[in-house]
Amino acid sequence: MPRALWRSAVSVLWWTLVHEQFAPFHLAGAFPDKAAASLWASIKGRGGHKAVSSSVRRVLQEGYPISSVLLKLLDLLTADDALADLQKARMAEALAIMEKNLADRSDEELQLLHLCAKLQRIAAGTQVQADEAWGY
Repeated sequence: MPRALWRSAVSVLWWTLVHEQFAPFHLAGAFPDKAAASLWASIKGRGGHKAVSSSVRRVLQEGYPISSVLLKLLDLLTADDALADLQKARMAEALAIMEKNLADRSDEELQLLHLCAKLQRIAAGTQVQADEAWGY
């Protein structure tokens, strides 16, 4: 690799690390931390499906890219110390399945609703027959 490319790559990496608040993904409609915290609170809270459903609809109405929502959810679940490692693994698996379904052109709203309801059940430690039927 030419020396100029290495220098350019190092400069971009340094700029991103030092000036994180000015990184391009903060300007390109990324899912904000406040909205992510609200969605995560509805998943972990006791508001039930109604709270999760309203949070998901709010996220979709704001028009955030679904890929950034998934990345933020993955960051939040890995950083959550209240969850057991097995719960985190099951949640990460559910995220991966949703990402695959979206790649297969599934509906974003239905997939996000299904994912958040599934994450809520995993966080609460409950399971329904549909989870067993689908092999989750």
